[in-house]
Amino acid sequence: MYAMKILILCTGNSCRSQMAEGFLKSFDNSLQVFSAGTNPAQKVNPCTIRVMSELGIDLTGNHPKNADEFTSMEFDYVSWTLDALRVKLEQSTLDTPYYFSTPARHQIVVDYLELMDEILSRESQVNVIYANPEIKDPTAASSDQRIALEHLYAIQRKLAPLAEAVLQEQISTTLASLGLTTGGQPIPPVLFHITHLPYDLVISPRNKIQQDATISLVPDLSVTQQTRLETSVDSGMNVSSLVVPVGGIGSYPTMVMRTTDLHWLSDTIAHEWTHNWLSLRPLGMNYETTPELRTMNETTASMHVSFSVGGFTHVTGANE
Repeated sequence: MYAMKILILCTGNSCRSQMAEGFLKSFDNSLQVFSAGTNPAQKVNPCTIRVMSELGIDLTGNHPKNADEFTSMEFDYVSWTLDALRVKLEQSTLDTPYYFSTPARHQIVVDYLELMDEILSRESQVNVIYANPEIKDPTAASSDQRIALEHLYAIQRKLAPLAEAVLQEQISTTLASLGLTTGGQPIPPVLFHITHLPYDLVISPRNKIQQDATISLVPDLSVTQQTRLETSVDSGMNVSSLVVPVGGIGSYPTMVMRTTDLHWLSDTIAHEWTHNWLSLRPLGMNYETTPELRTMNETTASMHVSFSVGGFTHVTGANE
């Protein structure tokens, strides 16, 4: 059972919102209560600290926080899903893969993977610059790389929908050949979207090994932003926090990590489609019932369908 999270917003975060945070925390220590302001003051009003102290609530360690610390970096799953569905709808309307020959479709995927290789390489170089304490102005030092990345991102936005449509069509065809379709069509349709995966902000108490909360963050956080967020949360909430990468997200369309490995990519698409397929059947519906059923689900997705579909798709795509 998840603890309720409450964020109290005001303008200055120096008086009433601080009092509300203190009162709510004193009422129920299982609540995760935070307060912030849209235009935070320099410090908590001394009168607020004195009055709350008289009521037995200590606010001496509190300070005004900006609302952006809690809202602007949080990943928006709804917007991501709607945007991914929009892209998929455009793809299905145009029936894109069938306009290209088999060699052309193969080349589209190859071009996309080569483009992704260059993007990941340049992003890594930018991260190294920002992580180097000897570089005083990482923004200026990484200017050329960031300009190059903007150009590559523009190309990616045009090429990615084509590459995704080609892989969706090929995996759907393979599923049909394996008898895993209804009327020749996979149900649900094979839909995936290659994307930056969000980060997780993991929050724990300082005095014990325990995960109290996990907040999904936007994916394009620099090392500096991650460090600043951790420091702000730690000092503002008296906790220990850490921003960590995420391996994958269960969603529909499937959220797939960026990669240059065609075999891994096709295997992952097939693996996640299998979970969606099983979710319409008793085995998938009972995924959370027992550890044994979870193992059966994962084994089915990993060793049977994804191996057969992903491996076959990789081989045929490489040789055609």
